[in-house]
Amino acid sequence: MYELLLRRWGEISFGPAVEGEGAGRPARSPKRMRREARDQKHGVGTKAQQAIQLQREQQKEARLQRRRRRDRAEEARMFRLRQEKRREKHKGR
Repeated sequence: MYELLLRRWGEISFGPAVEGEGAGRPARSPKRMRREARDQKHGVGTKAQQAIQLQREQQKEARLQRRRRRDRAEEARMFRLRQEKRREKHKGR
């Protein structure tokens, strides 16, 4: 293998240098890594807190949907009003 490498050294093409994963960043604290791993595994807070958070997110989504429906209805009402005004202006001609 070594002889092959020596004979064909000029024919071998090497790609651009690749940095390692940890290059350029300071090492992370082991305590911080353990804490983040725990939070990812179990989630933040107690089961009751997680249930409350889920309920809040569901209420937020429902509120956003209601608001979108209301805004669309208001936009449609304003459009009808503008159309009616436009027709009234041209009615007497």
